[in-house]
Amino acid sequence: MSSNPVAETVASLMPRARAELTELVAFKSVADFDQFPRSESEAAANWIAGALRAEGFQDVALLDTPDGTQSVYGYLPGPRAPARSCCTPTTTCSPRWTRPAGPRPRSS
Repeated sequence: MSSNPVAETVASLMPRARAELTELVAFKSVADFDQFPRSESEAAANWIAGALRAEGFQDVALLDTPDGTQSVYGYLPGPRAPARSCCTPTTTCSPRWTRPAGPRPRSS
């Protein structure tokens, strides 16, 4: 058993991360269509959408933005947990806030 499994996992994923980053930054995707072709920005957005799909994201879509670029949207479901509410002293409640099931953390 490793003394630091998180560090080992990160280290094992670094070659893939470097390779993917190399692919992504090769696009001339700066959103200045007077200097760089729109097709490069679109290709970068499509590359990101493909990468999200490959990782299991659902409902991946390219959304047009007012400046003419595309934003990539995707949904990755988290672990199932019972719904909880989080109320602040100002009584603002967000029923969508969840945390993993288990004992509540104690405040100090």
